[in-house]
Amino acid sequence: MIKDALLLLTPDAGQKLTAAAASANQIDLGQAAPTPGMNRILTVVFQVMEDIAGKISFAVQDCDTADGTYADVVKSMELDAPEAGTQVNLLLPEKCRRYVQAYFSGTVTGGTVRAFITTSSDHWYAAKEAPSKQYVI
Repeated sequence: MIKDALLLLTPDAGQKLTAAAASANQIDLGQAAPTPGMNRILTVVFQVMEDIAGKISFAVQDCDTADGTYADVVKSMELDAPEAGTQVNLLLPEKCRRYVQAYFSGTVTGGTVRAFITTSSDHWYAAKEAPSKQYVI
């Protein structure tokens, strides 16, 4: 899997969660109505780095402005206390608005998650960082 420091939605070590929250970083896709281009499927990868306490859903949100109101464009199912190593891959819609962020919702009271955008993710087997469970949505 290829990770780019400019496409990290959270710090590389992960974002500590104690409640529902937006990702630490937003990504400016640089166009008012960006598309991934020909044959480029972009994936937002969520990796649980430390066990999650409570229930959590992962979402990708978009907005026209960096500090505006973000809305879900794709969301995972709710997971009950996923363990470290769980990985969820959400495909970025073909068209979205200029700014993108991750959002963590549910009754989460602890844990750490890393989130990033990539053009290559491990769909057939779990990555070394995610040895236990993997979901592709």
